[in-house]
Amino acid sequence: MNTSLHAKSFSASQMFREAIGYCLENSRAMGFFVLGQILFSAVFVFIGGWTQEYFLLWAFAYYAFTYAFFRFLFQREPYLLSWKLLATLVPSVKIIFLVFLCVLILAMLPFLPYVMNGVSLEVKDNYTFFLKQYMQDSQSVDIVLNVVFTVFSPYLFLRPFLAWIGAVLGRSGSILSAFTRTKGYYFPMLLLMIVFNLVFGGLFFALRMDMINVWVVVFLSAPLILFFNLVMARVYNYFFLS
Repeated sequence: MNTSLHAKSFSASQMFREAIGYCLENSRAMGFFVLGQILFSAVFVFIGGWTQEYFLLWAFAYYAFTYAFFRFLFQREPYLLSWKLLATLVPSVKIIFLVFLCVLILAMLPFLPYVMNGVSLEVKDNYTFFLKQYMQDSQSVDIVLNVVFTVFSPYLFLRPFLAWIGAVLGRSGSILSAFTRTKGYYFPMLLLMIVFNLVFGGLFFALRMDMINVWVVVFLSAPLILFFNLVMARVYNYFFLS
């Protein structure tokens, strides 16, 4: 693979253009999947989210839906009834573990000064006061966590996601291979995440501020989620299939 060629031609804007072009050329199929995404989102709201007992059943069905979507994008038949559906669970677990580990580390970082040597009791008391004041502002905490996760997302999410797509297609599901293939493209991938975080963040900020209701979010987020998946499919195609 010609790395210098990739360095000149790969860009976030290119991935967006290719994804938009695919949507225009396959509007009927994309409309079908958008309706499916709306249905799954509506059921998620109806059952009360991930804390409810029916969530695992919903999650498996939605996983199969997403699996079928990527199989369709790459024209790998059969789209759903395939043993590879279970094989893809391995990289999926790896992605979940990486994200969970990152969140756990971020959650523990504010308490690091308490276990550091050489920190005086007075400094710890002042820090405790600051921490209480800061943690009460949940909106600021959410913003900081979102920014930190976005910065590390090319490592924690995007590259493992490419490995998962490979597993879906019956190819290598190695996260190490995904890192090797995309080495040196941190900033284009970061730009992808920034764009989507701004879009989704704006949507859920409007929900939080009661500017829109949850059902508006369900309908507006459906095409956005599928478009993000489509962009990731184009990224995979660029690095692994072109």
